[in-house]
Amino acid sequence: MAVTATEQPLRLLFPGGPPVCRNLSVVDLSAASADVKLAATTLQGVINGRGAACSRVYLLLAAWDTYWNTTLVARGRLPANQTLLSADEYFVAFNGSFSDVYV
Repeated sequence: MAVTATEQPLRLLFPGGPPVCRNLSVVDLSAASADVKLAATTLQGVINGRGAACSRVYLLLAAWDTYWNTTLVARGRLPANQTLLSADEYFVAFNGSFSDVYV
């Protein structure tokens, strides 16, 4: 018997993690290259990962990410207080979040 997505609990659609910070940094990577998206996603995992008091970064990687950001703000799941950053601004703003870079 197949189970549809609507029958799944909401927790499976939005896996657990730290609560979202009141001021969320939203990074527009929709026009970024694949290597920049990979680096930004990796850094997001460090920033929002285990031990984080709250999730501070939301990435816009494709058009649907903007839709979900808008929808989740409207539903009260994400804060309306958001700072929009470019890729360069994001890496500068969070450069203290990591100590080593391996190429």
